[in-house]
Amino acid sequence: MNNHNQPARPRRGFTLVELIAVICIIGILAALIISVGLYLRHDSGRKLTTATLEILSDAVSAYYAETGTVPSETGTHTLPPDTAANERTLAEARSKNLGDQLYAVRSSSDKLASLPQEAKGPNNMFLDGFDRPIDYRSDGGMGVPQLISAGPDGVFGIAASGYSQADQEKYQKDNIQK
Repeated sequence: MNNHNQPARPRRGFTLVELIAVICIIGILAALIISVGLYLRHDSGRKLTTATLEILSDAVSAYYAETGTVPSETGTHTLPPDTAANERTLAEARSKNLGDQLYAVRSSSDKLASLPQEAKGPNNMFLDGFDRPIDYRSDGGMGVPQLISAGPDGVFGIAASGYSQADQEKYQKDNIQK
């Protein structure tokens, strides 16, 4: 029995080339969606951090206007030794001490009412848009208090910002003169 004269059966399934093409298209779409999602997450964290720092800056100014002094770094929460290993713990303690003092004074407490819920941590601690404590220095240089976010990389300081020491000092001088 020779099957050469019978009509060909209809093809069932997909060829390997077709399957690989579909998998590649799905992979490309997934990569695009993930990259857009990560960008939006980072962007929203940056915007929340900026808003939080502006509100805290206004609250520190209101505190100064009412009391005549800036809030202290020290308070009821004990500061650990100032070492690189304790950087986050130190920032948490300073942030909690700042929160205790700002909430204790009516004018600065009123300013904190507009603080986004995501920026409020436990024990009056303030968080940036990346769920890290906002560090506070009562004398951040040139007699001006400083609020510092560790940012998305979690590293505090000028070296982490990508700006040189001279650029940071110029920025501070320009903003103080305004």
